[in-house]
Amino acid sequence: MGLMENCTAHPHRKSTGKCYTCHKPTCPDCRTRDGCCSDACYRGKSQFGTARIGQIRRPFPWPSLFSVIVALAGAYALGWYLGYLPKPF
Repeated sequence: MGLMENCTAHPHRKSTGKCYTCHKPTCPDCRTRDGCCSDACYRGKSQFGTARIGQIRRPFPWPSLFSVIVALAGAYALGWYLGYLPKPF
């Protein structure tokens, strides 16, 4: 599909480009609205450009083994300090 094809809306004219949405060969008279050949293509391009992407949900970040050991050691030290747990040695 080269640029020397005829325009799809005006078969007697040579195409000078393509529609940004549907990629049909078009002449300068056809690409009047932001490089699109028709109102339907323009609406499609406009809707695509304003689409919202939802927030990506990541899985629960499991703590590393080191952070778990540190948290348990801190909890044990606090329990020992308050007198709820016996001395470790």
